[in-house]
Amino acid sequence: MANYDSYNFIAMITPRPLLTIAGSKADTLRFSQEAIALAKEPKELFVISSKTHAELYDEMEDSGPNLVSFFSQALSFKGTA
Repeated sequence: MANYDSYNFIAMITPRPLLTIAGSKADTLRFSQEAIALAKEPKELFVISSKTHAELYDEMEDSGPNLVSFFSQALSFKGTA
């Protein structure tokens, strides 16, 4: 992973929605912040208070509603019938 710079590919996924979820105590929070800063809309960073990276794995009650809300809006059909 150290030799792979995924930030170089963020522009390639536009206009696909990008959601990152991170804990406020996570050592990896800066990676999520950097990815969101480089991404174009639609994008969102949800920071879960007082959680580390590993503490987020089994706790969908904190992130689940944010997932549903973001993707419901980002993936909604905006065309005409």
